[in-house]
Amino acid sequence: MSSNATGGSIRDSVPHEDVRRLAIESVGGRVVATEGIAGGLGPRTFFRLVFENARVESAIARVDAPEDASLRPAGIPPEPEFETIRHWMESEGLPVPKSYGRSASRHIDLLEDLGPVSLKDACRSATPKERKALYRSATRLVPRLQRLSLPEGIPTAERRLDAPLFRYKAQQVVDWLLPFALGREARPEERRAVLEGFDYIGQRCLSAPQRVAHRDFQSTNLYLRNHGTGSFDLAMIDFQGAFLAPPEYDLVCLLRDPHVALPEDEIQNHLLAIRDELPDRPEAAEFETRFDLLTLTRCGKDLARYRYATIERGDARYREASLVAARTLQAVAQRVRRKEPRLAPLCDLFCELPSSETDRSISETSSCEQ
Repeated sequence: MSSNATGGSIRDSVPHEDVRRLAIESVGGRVVATEGIAGGLGPRTFFRLVFENARVESAIARVDAPEDASLRPAGIPPEPEFETIRHWMESEGLPVPKSYGRSASRHIDLLEDLGPVSLKDACRSATPKERKALYRSATRLVPRLQRLSLPEGIPTAERRLDAPLFRYKAQQVVDWLLPFALGREARPEERRAVLEGFDYIGQRCLSAPQRVAHRDFQSTNLYLRNHGTGSFDLAMIDFQGAFLAPPEYDLVCLLRDPHVALPEDEIQNHLLAIRDELPDRPEAAEFETRFDLLTLTRCGKDLARYRYATIERGDARYREASLVAARTLQAVAQRVRRKEPRLAPLCDLFCELPSSETDRSISETSSCEQ
């Protein structure tokens, strides 16, 4: 579903003939072209199919790799089948891609092609006024998600942002981010600062209302679906990991998204506009605090994942996003340090993150004000 086309044909690892057979059975006609689409950090493969004499002009094939349970942290359940969540959200009126067909045995879904323009892409050429309107539309999807009912059989009801998931995020920071930030292996007290800090944030979030969250509600997972009349809506992709989380979680993913660096006053204006539209209408101070605390864990995990991709996979696509995430963590850590003294050791570590262009050669390491 990404707009980052790699060109060429379907990768050899993808069951080429299975996809074509499913496509022809689902929409008719014949496949005249395939276009590889660069995926994210997960194991899924995406590509665009172009048809002739079919009921649609194009479609997106989404191919899931069989799950490797050894890669899933203990205590965290596997993601449910994509179609289960897609059908549920579609039935609730949420903007998600239509399904044209699927092969459960081959882990293939043939989906509506939402077009090539993600929210991230749109922001590259948008004026400030246009960008604000796009993000206002995006934030309004959050209350709609949070009002979803959870019928029996929907796995989302059993998935939540809980202690094991916070520990998993913390461990990624310890393993991948600290050595990079510090230029050496982390000391025991530094590892403890991360693990205990994330545990504390997790405990603070336990008392929050638990609402449905997309889980990765960011600019690369929202697409401008053109209706051909000059109008469009924002449609969501990559929502199969939906879970229960505090009401601020998706807003953190969207407004602290490292792929689009929004001005701080713009972020605050969006938060002010959307808070009263949320089903729980969180009290202002607690809403602001949880937003910042979840920013530390979300952006910390993101930055650790970007470092992993760069070092282990040689994937340089996340360099700019890494810099944005580092600067966000530094700024938010300064604010949290003043309000939450218990998190001072964690905040001090985040203040040591390199935040200019050059890896730990990212030289200009800024420090938080004490």
